[in-house]
Amino acid sequence: MKKNVNWEKLARYFADELPREERQKVEKTLQNDPDLGKFIIDLQSLRSQARSRKDPCDLESEWEAFTLKASIGEEKSQQKRNYRRFESYAETRKSHRLSSPYSTVFRAAAMILLLLGIAFISYQVGIDKQDLAEDSDQLTMREIATEQGQRVNLRFSDGTKVSLNAASTLRFPERFTGGVREVYLEGEAYFDVVNQNDNRFIVRAGGTKVEVLGTQFNVRAWADDEQVEVVVAEGMVAFRADEDIPEDAVTINRGFYSYIRQDGSIATPEPVSLNKYLAWLDGKLIFDRTPVREVFKQLERNYNMEFIVQEISLYDRQITATFSDESIDEIIRALSISLNAHFEREGRRVILIGKE
Repeated sequence: MKKNVNWEKLARYFADELPREERQKVEKTLQNDPDLGKFIIDLQSLRSQARSRKDPCDLESEWEAFTLKASIGEEKSQQKRNYRRFESYAETRKSHRLSSPYSTVFRAAAMILLLLGIAFISYQVGIDKQDLAEDSDQLTMREIATEQGQRVNLRFSDGTKVSLNAASTLRFPERFTGGVREVYLEGEAYFDVVNQNDNRFIVRAGGTKVEVLGTQFNVRAWADDEQVEVVVAEGMVAFRADEDIPEDAVTINRGFYSYIRQDGSIATPEPVSLNKYLAWLDGKLIFDRTPVREVFKQLERNYNMEFIVQEISLYDRQITATFSDESIDEIIRALSISLNAHFEREGRRVILIGKE
């Protein structure tokens, strides 16, 4: 690994703050430096855990604890100066981060900087990361839980990329072992799975199982939904109830959609518009004759709001609309016109009242 790494630029790369041209230069550097590239892949997963932290992050305490455990000794002061460079950069970004809808991003960026410093020191003093584990023989499971209004992108140890939607939870092993890669989902996530020959990738969600070798697909399995949905963007997957035998699985090809009902019955795959099901990846919401109840569920998850309907008959209505850059207030006004209803907002609570 090269020692003249521009850590500040690397931190900005992690925080998605570099322009496209600069990002391409960083990615080229990672390709040319296999050791540094390996660190980056490992840190992608750790970054996601940092983003999901809800408790205040004391970087100084974390740093002191690590350097003491690593017994860095005389190396400590120089490496701490590197950390201070990261911390200084993070502080300059603090006010901007906290003003955005994703205020937790600053905590994530701060943890990224700490983790990068740790990775750098580990390389300098030759620390085996397995030495930091309490029990190297026990498979460690990680869990990422997003809040309402928050999305997370992460990468597994095998290179598989995942986008986790708001109000969702993903459990996965710290590293994949054996012949099966298996993760557990509650909520919604988009998977871009790296093909590893016969090393299957399995997503368990809402009592169902999705099996693939290498493909791109979306799984939607919130606990309060009546069904688990899968749509395939590339390749194909085998979809079945968790307890069913493999022969009962339904094969879903690119551009097709299927779902499993609560009673375990599987719908015949049908062709669909991928834009409708994958719009959330670009921050969009597409409703196509969508029941009002479902519309409100999605808005609650994406905007951290609570919708209360006083006129129950409004639940029988459907919405057809597309939202991208609109604020929640603009969306509320549009829905009030579409439903011919009156809305009252009290902070995070929106009350829907039917008009006479």
